[in-house]
Amino acid sequence: MIVTPAAMSVLMVVSGLIYRTVASPVKRIPLDPNTLSAFPLQIGDWVAEEVPIDPAIEDAMDVDSYVSRRYVRTDGQAGISLYMPCGTDIAKLLQHIPENCYVGAGWILTNHRVVELPFGNEDVLPGRIVQFARSGLDMRKLVLFHFLVVDGELFTSFSAVAKAKGWRHFAEVRYAAQVQIVSSADSQSIEAATQSVLNFARDAYPTMKQFFQGLDAAFIAQERDGTSVRK
Repeated sequence: MIVTPAAMSVLMVVSGLIYRTVASPVKRIPLDPNTLSAFPLQIGDWVAEEVPIDPAIEDAMDVDSYVSRRYVRTDGQAGISLYMPCGTDIAKLLQHIPENCYVGAGWILTNHRVVELPFGNEDVLPGRIVQFARSGLDMRKLVLFHFLVVDGELFTSFSAVAKAKGWRHFAEVRYAAQVQIVSSADSQSIEAATQSVLNFARDAYPTMKQFFQGLDAAFIAQERDGTSVRK
């Protein structure tokens, strides 16, 4: 889907409406900052290194816990960046969807489409391919594969969560996470960059699924026992 300025305006308005709907006056207890630190640094042939985030940007992110890494394949093929913020306040996470953050940083949203990656046993990873470009003489381009994890379930967007669960469900959410798999199209084609993010998504999905299901189970067990994974 090619994104026109009018369509981009609609996306931003809808995002704002969703934010006002899910924002709660009740202060949620945040997750421990180390909640995502156990996410594996090696997934199959992909090996990661941490990518530090500037403290000023980290403060502006205002999320409980996050992963910021660069994963590269051991065979030398093009790598990807993984950004995965997580928290108990959905309204805060909503502010950092790609359409908000990248556009706010000067990128132009050029294309987005929903994709479903099939796995065995009728399992499917739902997500969106999102493309950004700079303007003028700056020829940089990015491709993202983006999806959400809400209490262990996968969704393409916050509006998809609302459609499936109803708006009132947001008040009952234990945690939510965004998964952004990013590849640069500066030295490769858009098609090659898209293939890179999809390859990582396919390889990492079983690990991500197991990790977040474990996190969700910990929430349920600790709420039952009166303890918490929150700080």
